[in-house]
Amino acid sequence: MRDYGFRYIGGWASQQAARQYTLDVARWMRRHRMALGVDMDASHAFTRWWDAYGKQHPDWFALRPDNQRGPGGNPQFVQMCVSQPLLQKEIVARWNESLSRTESTKTPASV
Repeated sequence: MRDYGFRYIGGWASQQAARQYTLDVARWMRRHRMALGVDMDASHAFTRWWDAYGKQHPDWFALRPDNQRGPGGNPQFVQMCVSQPLLQKEIVARWNESLSRTESTKTPASV
């Protein structure tokens, strides 16, 4: 079986369990003809958005159980309030901007 660039980053019961999951997902994707020949390079999204937009647009961020908006700790792990129309417009605008800068078949950079 092809090596899919697996690298263990922790958070799993074992390195073997993480590797098996990665291989199982790859097998499932092939069976359903997903991502054949397409570079699905992806990363975390919105990791810098709290610092950039938290003061100006706190409504763009999910309301936590403690009735606060924004990250509970590390701002890189903030959740967005995707029901906000202005947030949706900003995401699409940034994606379109990224798409216009991307002249290859790779997927656009994350927002």
